[in-house]
Amino acid sequence: MSARYFWLLAAICVIGTANLWSKTGVNSRELYQNYIEEKNASQKEKLLDDAFNTIKNEPEEKFRILKNLCYLALNSGAYEDASSLIDRHIKESLIHKDTFNLCRAHSNQGVLNDYRGNYTPALKCLFKALRLAEAIHNEKLMSDIYSNIGIVYDNTHDSKKALEYYHKDLALIEHSDDTMGISGVLHNLSGQYCTLQLYDSAMNYVKRAYHLNRLIKNFEWQCLNLQLIGNIYQNTNQLDSAEIFYLQSAALSDSIGEKYALLISDLALGQLYIEQGKYDKAQAFLNKANELAIEAEALDYLKEIEETYSRLYEKVGRFADAFQHYKLYIKYRDSIYNEENSKAQLETRIQYEFDKKEAIAQAEQHEKDLLAEKELQRQRLIRNVSLSGACVLMLFLLVVVLQRNRIKKGKKRSDELLLNILPEEVADELKKNGNSDAKLFDEVTVLFTDFKNFTQWSETLSPAELVNIINEFFTAFDRIIDEYKIEKIKTIGDAYMAAGGLPTKNKTHAYDVVKAALDLRDFIKLKREEGAQQGKMIPEIRIGIHTGPVVAGIVGLKKFQYDIWGDTVNTASRMESSSEAGKINISASTYQIVKNRFVCENRGKLEVKGKGLIDMYFVVGVLPENE
Repeated sequence: MSARYFWLLAAICVIGTANLWSKTGVNSRELYQNYIEEKNASQKEKLLDDAFNTIKNEPEEKFRILKNLCYLALNSGAYEDASSLIDRHIKESLIHKDTFNLCRAHSNQGVLNDYRGNYTPALKCLFKALRLAEAIHNEKLMSDIYSNIGIVYDNTHDSKKALEYYHKDLALIEHSDDTMGISGVLHNLSGQYCTLQLYDSAMNYVKRAYHLNRLIKNFEWQCLNLQLIGNIYQNTNQLDSAEIFYLQSAALSDSIGEKYALLISDLALGQLYIEQGKYDKAQAFLNKANELAIEAEALDYLKEIEETYSRLYEKVGRFADAFQHYKLYIKYRDSIYNEENSKAQLETRIQYEFDKKEAIAQAEQHEKDLLAEKELQRQRLIRNVSLSGACVLMLFLLVVVLQRNRIKKGKKRSDELLLNILPEEVADELKKNGNSDAKLFDEVTVLFTDFKNFTQWSETLSPAELVNIINEFFTAFDRIIDEYKIEKIKTIGDAYMAAGGLPTKNKTHAYDVVKAALDLRDFIKLKREEGAQQGKMIPEIRIGIHTGPVVAGIVGLKKFQYDIWGDTVNTASRMESSSEAGKINISASTYQIVKNRFVCENRGKLEVKGKGLIDMYFVVGVLPENE
């Protein structure tokens, strides 16, 4: 759960109890309803002007109306309207030389950019607002802005920066009478310490938050506090204690009708019971969570639920069901990626769709050329029908040969396109039988890569530059893995996934994948050095590798995709996210296979979410005798 969700809940509580009617009788809700229903921008401005004409000499009432309308727009997701209202708020603040309201408008502008995922502009607006708040020494505004800055850093996964600003917020607010605000900051601090695996500090802050929320009988926040306590116990492998707090949170959420909190608690219990091996209980709570997620249309939670279903059915040996739920997980995951509209994913997908359409157009043109050639040959036969029998026969044979050659070329081209999508064995099976069955591989080695701070880096490039660089990198990656006979699985944005040991089993897959990883690392290192000489910044790569069993097969009925799934894939992904920039992180199972051929650095046991402590190693290089 992100800090944004916690803070948004608090904001909704405040807004829900706020007085949305000004003393002059202007009804903000009614005005807002008319405002969002009006589609013409100039008419929207006229609605505001008419409202303001009734309060010409009361600028504070103007600002109150603008503030209320902006809150309503932000919390109903009407971001374009919120943007227009914030611009008007800034304009009115400058007209009246009101630093307080100018500060609040820039702060709201930062929140809006954060909601839209525009984190760099969000920080610029918030720091501008902070300078204004400091200039007028308004601690309440400074507290709110510190909190919003912390939320932005949280959303960009910079926990240390998020902690810095949450602590600044707490230092300002903890001696005030804003008990709800204090409990929110304490909870957000706990979440960051949990992310950093500093569980003692996390528990201290969340218990303080829970105590305050019990005093003021804030049941919604108590649910969230109980969930976080359960999460901390689960991460420290105290599963029985985690179960108690998750159940308390679920019971309280259900009693107050807080369905979103109940969804999170039920999902957490389902995942916990899988860890405990209580599979029937796990399925019961996952079913409840799934119903709530469908009702709320919560795609992010539906994705996580389907992945959890897949793990559950894999544990109990129901591989067909595991496969079906994994396909649903892919569907929801792709929907979320499309919704987020990440620049790298968008440009890569646009390029893919363009290439696909171009290939289809070329195939259609080739077919038209064949038909045109056939028609031309037919006309020639008619025109030369009076020629001698021998000439007719020779011409006919020539047409047959040409036609056969063209058909062979067309078939070769279609086979090449199919082999670009599927492994040769799978493609042959698909052409022969019309389908391809999923297969279990007892041991393969899975590789994941991604780039550190890719989103921030991509924002410094034009779309054309971004696509060209990504294409250059992934084309080089394709050559490297092809050299080591490894199967490319897919790319998602800046992430690259491959596997050795399938679809044809072999005994060298672990060595091959580690060698390929070293080449990938060295390639990016070289590109970074070249970029530094040219004054260009290239992000560092992170690589993770794990060896184990997977199920592999074709996903979907259209746009075939060869994919793999299973706990091995999840663990390999965790190896990549637990790696460091410029390094190759491998699991203990991979290390046991390759330790006699590569120099490895023992990292010890590290905590991995949902999996507990796992032994990890950095691959440094090849042992001299194996070079």
